[in-house]
Amino acid sequence: MRDDVSALIDLELIKDYDGFVIGFSGGADSTALFMSMVDLANEGAIPKDRIVAVHVNHNIRGEEALRDRDFTKKTAEKYGIAYREYSGDVTAFAGEWKVSVEEAGRIYRRQCFKDAATTLDAKNAAVILAHHADDQVETFFFRIARGTGSYGLAGIKPVTIQEGLTYIRPFLHVRKAELLSYLDVKGEEYVTDSTNLDNDYSRNYVRNVIIPELERLNPGVVEHVISLSEQILSEQEYFDKCAREYIEGHVNTHEYGQEYLDCADFDKTDDVIKFYIIREYLSSLGVSLKDINRTHYEKMADFSSESDALILPNNVKVLKRYKRLYVETDDRKTVRFSVTFDEVSKEIADKIGKKTYTKIVDCDKIESALVVRKHKEGDYIIIDRKGTRKKLSRFFIDEKIPVNMRDDILLVADGSEIVWVVGYRLNVRYYVTDDTTRFIRLYAEEQG
Repeated sequence: MRDDVSALIDLELIKDYDGFVIGFSGGADSTALFMSMVDLANEGAIPKDRIVAVHVNHNIRGEEALRDRDFTKKTAEKYGIAYREYSGDVTAFAGEWKVSVEEAGRIYRRQCFKDAATTLDAKNAAVILAHHADDQVETFFFRIARGTGSYGLAGIKPVTIQEGLTYIRPFLHVRKAELLSYLDVKGEEYVTDSTNLDNDYSRNYVRNVIIPELERLNPGVVEHVISLSEQILSEQEYFDKCAREYIEGHVNTHEYGQEYLDCADFDKTDDVIKFYIIREYLSSLGVSLKDINRTHYEKMADFSSESDALILPNNVKVLKRYKRLYVETDDRKTVRFSVTFDEVSKEIADKIGKKTYTKIVDCDKIESALVVRKHKEGDYIIIDRKGTRKKLSRFFIDEKIPVNMRDDILLVADGSEIVWVVGYRLNVRYYVTDDTTRFIRLYAEEQG
């Protein structure tokens, strides 16, 4: 292995960035990454004062973790690279966040990387991670063992964006042996995580047992798996593009502020594309896809029932109503309104015209007193000049208003008769005519 950083780093991946957060655990992989970035900085390819090495202590491995911290800190100081250490009780986080310890560690690391990126005087910072070709193959077989679809077989992507921060993995084309050779040529030390040698861990068993056995059958298995993963990724990028094009023309917003995906033509859509459309739509809403499996996607794509609901991992609720897919997360924002009404002159009434959230009604047709409330049993509305009465529950169904949104809708009521379904329809019986002498203005205003 030449002492040549260009043989390791895929420079095309990092050329558009001017700030770099390096994930630096102290192991061989991250040390090779750290040294590669130092070499690039010394060559003037990247700005040295816009690099920060980040070490995250999960507080799980006791004294060994402190050893790793000391090593990374001294190494960063030796080469004049800014250093930040983060320390968190990941086991406690797992309980607090109701996730596995592994997932809690992943979430915590992302938080640390994001915080470190804010310390850089950079317009476009990225996190650089040390995943390599052997990790790619390990992930491939590990996902097969756990159960995955074709999407999982694409493996680790070279570039991903999470919460607005770019993560780059420039070593995915490099074997672990090459990284070790690089460190040997440079005479650089590194630390070893003792848990990586414990084959009781599933990933370690794949890495230390399964892959070596497969290499005995065919020494080129790693290269073949990497080639297959790249092919699958290329095909998925095409399907993702098709899904985005579909979504662009099928996402609408309901009157009461809830966005939905219009799936009216799903019957004419290939099942494969349905999977990618729903996956892309969930992703666009910030929903974590990690624990959503093929069964979830199949249920979401099945509109054989006019009304259905599904609870996804992380308390994400999917509602299927009238060929529409609504996604509710804990931070879903519903538009709220307040309604006021007052008597106005004919001149003012004439100027208002037809508006969605301002209506004029004939005051003399009010039989009791106007009240603003939510729906109740027995509510009805007059829908035409013949006096056809429609139950409000039927009106909601005909207007394709999801059940979960009906309690949010305000009504202006005259007893059990609904004068105005705010944002939707005005009762025909209250229309003003040429004979109207007293005018009531109804006005709905969105609340912050």
